[in-house]
Amino acid sequence: MLKELIINENQSLSLNEELYSELHKAKLSDQTLPYKIQNNSIIFDDYIVGSIQIGDLIIKIQPRNPAFNLNSFFEMIVYTDFSFLKEDDITGFGFSKDFGVEILIKKFIHQTKMLCKFGLTGNYEHEYVYDDIIYGDINFNSYKKQIIPFYGVESLKSQYTLNVIQNMIIKSALLKCLKNIVDITLRTEIILLLKNFSEIKEYDGLIKQDIENIKNFFSSNKFYPLCIEISLTILQDLKIKYLDSNLIFKSFLFNSNDIFEKYVRTILKRNLNLNVSKLNDNSVTITSTNKLLHSDNEKLEKYLTPDILLNYDENSNRAAAILDVKNKKFNPSSDGNYSDLISSSDLYQMIVYCLSFKTDIAALIYPSEKDFKPISFFTDINETLNIYLFSINMKESLSIRHKKIVSEINQYVVSAL
Repeated sequence: MLKELIINENQSLSLNEELYSELHKAKLSDQTLPYKIQNNSIIFDDYIVGSIQIGDLIIKIQPRNPAFNLNSFFEMIVYTDFSFLKEDDITGFGFSKDFGVEILIKKFIHQTKMLCKFGLTGNYEHEYVYDDIIYGDINFNSYKKQIIPFYGVESLKSQYTLNVIQNMIIKSALLKCLKNIVDITLRTEIILLLKNFSEIKEYDGLIKQDIENIKNFFSSNKFYPLCIEISLTILQDLKIKYLDSNLIFKSFLFNSNDIFEKYVRTILKRNLNLNVSKLNDNSVTITSTNKLLHSDNEKLEKYLTPDILLNYDENSNRAAAILDVKNKKFNPSSDGNYSDLISSSDLYQMIVYCLSFKTDIAALIYPSEKDFKPISFFTDINETLNIYLFSINMKESLSIRHKKIVSEINQYVVSAL
């Protein structure tokens, strides 16, 4: 029977000898697992949430911010990655019962059933082959009369095949799910589904290199987009490792800051009539040369990257507004004293962003447990610089919280541009 331990984000966990050995073995088998073991304790990387199973033990890492739970993170992942899903469809995944990975697999099985019922889509492959039969255009560059009796004529052969990369991805995800599931009913469903993919190879490429080809696929089967997206999530984010048929580890771990940032940027991209972007890492370089110069190489460099730029113009390095996403507790004081609401470092950071991108409008966006009105203030450093504090009530439904934040940004930020 599975045992469960729950810890909070950024919290370490003391290990007994057996668990220490198992976690050490898991780390040796996959160095990318986001934790380290020190002094008989496991220390997860900063801002990691999710779950990891080692043998019969499941460790669940709960968010440090009370505005979130594990299911709300999975909900944000689905909204960010699956752009064709409506908000009500995402809510219908059933997040209230299980953590995301179980729901994801069940949804995947259901969608793949519908996909196979509608019929798999393939493509035509074209290749030149030697044969006594002429299939299509003859390759006259290799035409030699004397070899025809032995090899035939080289001509272009076209044949329809289901062995395309999209079907390979789905098959590989089904096989990975089969390793992950112990429920006999679900395993039986996957085995039956795999019969539809018997003539299709497993995917053995690199998703990053093939991602454009994987997603650019036309089919009249409307179930392909969701099946492909869930397959990619399972193959990339769900990590499973076995040794001699024994489970070493199974993990579904994410960086909470990254998820919330991407989620907010996705909301704005889909709902604002503006260009919403993020530059590459280290896009803001602050360089200071030592005036008491002792050598030509003496300088101080700091790199900063704002989370969201509105209407950024690369030629002038100017943005209409700067938005930064903060995964911090947000609970404004009812007496109007906001001194502890925004940290000094966050305030200084926004001022530097505004100076760097030549804008007077900046905003910080926080998760919250209830609805709060936007907060706006000027700085006495520059009275034209207006900084807003917005919050997203993560306890509300997707559609309600999205409408609220989009409406507020339109009202206070976009209207001032």
